Amino acid sequence: MQKVTIKTERLLLQPLTMQHLSGVIRYGMDESNAQMMVNLPFRSKEEVAMYIVDIMRDWDSDTPHQLGFAVMLGDENIGMVDAYFDQPDAIELGWIIDKRYWGNGYAVEAARGLITVFREALGIRRFFALCDSENRASVRVMEKLGMHADGISGGRFNRRNIGERKEMRYVIDYND
Repeated sequence: MQKVTIKTERLLLQPLTMQHLSGVIRYGMDESNAQMMVNLPFRSKEEVAMYIVDIMRDWDSDTPHQLGFAVMLGDENIGMVDAYFDQPDAIELGWIIDKRYWGNGYAVEAARGLITVFREALGIRRFFALCDSENRASVRVMEKLGMHADGISGGRFNRRNIGERKEMRYVIDYND
């Protein structure tokens, strides 16, 4: 896929590369920052590096599984936002913001930037996101994006190994 940088009002979303390694280590290995995530927190710096290599490979693929963007505030990598291409008619969105920057609307702004670009460039009309049912901050992000609740299910296991959780699904469909 062609690499694209997305400019929003306050942020720059860049394809994730090794130049973002220290930022991803900082917020992606912090258990309190990533406690409600399925695949986080990362367990080692080596795991973070392998994750970034996989993202870079997807950027070079004609059929990517996941495109990851570093969320940049000036020169500071404050988080990531991802687009997953597991469904033919929809893109799953995911995000993590460094806890030092929570409460400033950066996750909403970054996700909205992805939605805009993928709607315009690829004609994608349906987006969804998943979160732990107790992750009120992510629920607020999804609602601010205009998504609506589309279901709740069991069977979610966060990496922090705190037992089976419930998972919420939110959707926005621009065909409606």
